[in-house]
Amino acid sequence: MPENPERLDLLKKLCRGGSAFLRELATDQLKEMLKPLTGHALNSIITTAGGAAMIAGMPLWPVALALAAGGVGLMVMKGRKPANRSDEQLQQITAMIQSLPTSVPTLDELRQQMRQLDLSTNHLEEEVEALKALLELRSDRLLKEIYEQREQLRKYFAHLDDRLDLFDAKLNQILDIMAHGPHFMPLEKTQNRYLYTTARVALFGRETEQKELQNFLADARPVAWLILSGPGGMGKSRLAYELCQQAQTQGWIAGRVDQTKNTENWDDWQPQKNTLLFLDYAEARMNILGPTLQRLCDRCNGPKIRLLLVVRQIDSGWMNLFMGDESCQEKMENCRFKELELPPLTDEALWHIVTAIVNSRRQEEQQPGVAPDGNTFTVNGKNYTREQILAELNTIDPEKRPLFAAMAADAIMDGKMSRQWNQEELLKHILHHEKQLWKKCGKVTPEDEIKYQNLMALSTLCRGFRRYDEMGQKLDTKLSPWVADQLPATGHWQHIVSMMGQQTDEETLSFLEPDLLGEFFVLEQLRQINSERIRKAFFLTALLNSPAETALTAAMIQRDYPAHPIATFLHEIMPSPSCDAEETMAWATYILLLSCSLPPEQCNAHYYAIYNLVTTKFPDHPAINLVLSIGAFNLIFTWIDADNVEKAESIFKQLESVAAKFPDHSEINLALARSASNLILDWRNAGKAEKAKPIYDRLTKLCSYWLKQEKMDFMEPWMRGFVNIMQIEDYPHPKDKLEIVREFQALSEEEWTHKKIWSVIMIWMKNGRSHKNDNGTEFFNVRYSALIRRAD
Repeated sequence: MPENPERLDLLKKLCRGGSAFLRELATDQLKEMLKPLTGHALNSIITTAGGAAMIAGMPLWPVALALAAGGVGLMVMKGRKPANRSDEQLQQITAMIQSLPTSVPTLDELRQQMRQLDLSTNHLEEEVEALKALLELRSDRLLKEIYEQREQLRKYFAHLDDRLDLFDAKLNQILDIMAHGPHFMPLEKTQNRYLYTTARVALFGRETEQKELQNFLADARPVAWLILSGPGGMGKSRLAYELCQQAQTQGWIAGRVDQTKNTENWDDWQPQKNTLLFLDYAEARMNILGPTLQRLCDRCNGPKIRLLLVVRQIDSGWMNLFMGDESCQEKMENCRFKELELPPLTDEALWHIVTAIVNSRRQEEQQPGVAPDGNTFTVNGKNYTREQILAELNTIDPEKRPLFAAMAADAIMDGKMSRQWNQEELLKHILHHEKQLWKKCGKVTPEDEIKYQNLMALSTLCRGFRRYDEMGQKLDTKLSPWVADQLPATGHWQHIVSMMGQQTDEETLSFLEPDLLGEFFVLEQLRQINSERIRKAFFLTALLNSPAETALTAAMIQRDYPAHPIATFLHEIMPSPSCDAEETMAWATYILLLSCSLPPEQCNAHYYAIYNLVTTKFPDHPAINLVLSIGAFNLIFTWIDADNVEKAESIFKQLESVAAKFPDHSEINLALARSASNLILDWRNAGKAEKAKPIYDRLTKLCSYWLKQEKMDFMEPWMRGFVNIMQIEDYPHPKDKLEIVREFQALSEEEWTHKKIWSVIMIWMKNGRSHKNDNGTEFFNVRYSALIRRAD
């Protein structure tokens, strides 16, 4: 009978199932249980049962137990026991058998269980996959969070690094202050070809001035000061820089003083070597520098101290402020070397500058040099003669400044110089050339180019944008949207350093120098902004960032480019009535510094605007009113110097109203006392006793009160008022003078008997200003002699 293929397949499955079943039974316990069962029948049963279980998809362990039970039952029926088995083990097996289900599941039930098992398995696989996906998702999120946290930590530590650098800088400032010495600015060479520290060509045409400056260093006096003046671009800073370099080679400590840091108190400063202090833009800070330098002039031993004051022009207003009252003037004159006002360069010096730069550029660009006769040269096939160049320079800059000669030489080498050029055209060309260099150095994209130029203009307007305030908070976070949209992202502001080619510290951004070029750049950059609102926002941003430096730039712009439309626009910006306290303080500081730098008529409107704002919104704010009071004092001083005492007296009355609100604020009242003393001086010069006497009476009352509070600063203005009132020629009657002398003598003896009180009076008498035939003066002479002996 032929073999049935299906039957053969079934037998193969049974065999395979039995084999698998036998492997399943490989546990020691079952092997021991089934040992007694031997024979063909058992093997057949095992094979058949195992195969059937596998075909049915049943687990093998129930079958194994069933077979074990069957084997045990078979042995019981035969009256046999498994070998080597105790009754206790038999009882355990019996209990195991009894725990099995009593009914054997049917094939359908088994299939149903199989399907359920498949479903459970599939469900379990789905759960495993879902869990795996969830883990992957959570892993991605976790990694992302880790990356984000790592980036935050990186930024935090970078910020912490900045904070530590700032802390170091602040600590150094504190150490400087503790050392009571000046803080020097770096005088390193930069890529800026027009900055004085670059020293691009030799110093031409200043031989006389250089000799005078060497004599200044060699002077035998322990302390001496010298004023070096001249318009912007005349070479003042370059000459001062050369003197610093020469002084250093002679063993001196020399450098430019950072006047924004620690210039109020050098009283305890003891230099270890001869020291040269180069103070630029000194006229803008004479209200602070004046008293400091006056005290320096008291020194009579120790290493030499030289003060080189570089200013745009000598103005009697700030000069009188610098010299101080009559008690200081004599010692200041004793320390004064002389004044050096830089004249226009000679044609010979201008030609030397042009040819030196042409030769320098030709060497860099590997072109032929100047012709042997020294009077002509050729650039790009075009001939230039000495006569022609000097004529064009005279048209561009009648003041014959070296800065414009250097710029003209560069324009010639660029092949752009034209006979029709004026000063503005030359400056535009130089700025265009500088912008091309900025793009190469900074690697700025075209879309960011204008934004970086706006940032440079903003930083130049406030002479170095400060990155942090006094509390270490970032100031770039306070930018208004109007300004922020016009600037690059704050994280990339460091590119400005490489673009400008200048040194900077971590606290401030670079700015464009020299002044004439930087000022013109600001004006032209703001002119490109069509919106007046955004222009104003730029100015206010600079003002809030650094009001004193912004005032200095605004004053220089007003002097150098008064006809430029943006200069007019900037000067017409006034404080808004909606200003908060911070803005009002910035405006008050701005106008205070403006009053030191411009004629009074150019800042009078600004003063009245801030006065109205302060008295309306902040009448009880002591700090703001103090700055306003000092500004009023400056303006009174400059109006007096301009021979307009009526306007000075008008502001004095406003200052009186401010002081009345702060009767216990000594500094505000001191500004009032000093202003009163100045007014008395002016009325004295006019010979009007009826105007001077009421002011002197108020001054006496004010100073008497504060002297009783041991505020000795009030002695100086009161003493000056006393001397000035005594000098009025048409004073009504000698006995009035006598009464004033007695009042002054009584108060001074009661409150403060010091030789300084009488030193001013001695100067007055020494200069022959007293009335020899005046009985009051005769009395005064007697009392003066007695009191001066007592003071000694």
